[in-house]
Amino acid sequence: MTKLLLSIHVLVAVMFIGPVTVAASLFPRFARQALLPAGAQGEASAGEGAAGQAGAARGTAVGEVAAAGEGGREAAVAARTAESPARDAEPAGTTGVASAAATVRSIASVMLLHRISRVYAVLSVAVPAFGLLTAQQMGVMGDTWLIASMVLTVVAAILLGIAVLGYQDAVVTLLEDEERDAGAMRAMAARLPKLGMVTGLFSLTWAVVVVLMVVRPGSTTGA
Repeated sequence: MTKLLLSIHVLVAVMFIGPVTVAASLFPRFARQALLPAGAQGEASAGEGAAGQAGAARGTAVGEVAAAGEGGREAAVAARTAESPARDAEPAGTTGVASAAATVRSIASVMLLHRISRVYAVLSVAVPAFGLLTAQQMGVMGDTWLIASMVLTVVAAILLGIAVLGYQDAVVTLLEDEERDAGAMRAMAARLPKLGMVTGLFSLTWAVVVVLMVVRPGSTTGA
């Protein structure tokens, strides 16, 4: 029974913690690509020729999202973002039009990574649950290494549930906001390094938990 519980514990850790860690780590990169090009459109041009090119770029970009099958939500957000050059632009050139399709693809990636993070964050609750069952079966509930692991698991859960997903929610909400402006996009992009730092702390916390589980310092059952 102990081997079965331990096997399940390891499997759910690999299947659930791994994806949420990777998705959360990639999120800041794609969020920057989604926010900064749109925010920089305030410096872009808006003349009549540029408007025609922007319209073509918007059509292409939205078409790519629809063809990729990312869903109506992403397509709607992409359409609004692609229109932002026309709302925020100043008459001076055509900077930013060529990056419209890339911006839309980044938005679709942000939405996908956010969904993965949220879904696997919920599923990862199974990891400590099976861990506690395994520890109880092994009779090591009072061991120092296990107590330290449980404390770090709580810390990781708080970092993921409040800090990481909280930042991600703010980014997604801004991208879905029809009334957002270039200043808000730049301000949100400026917060992304902090999100990257918090995500790194989350990953590091889980790495320490894994080491404790393997090394088990002071274990009453031996190494």
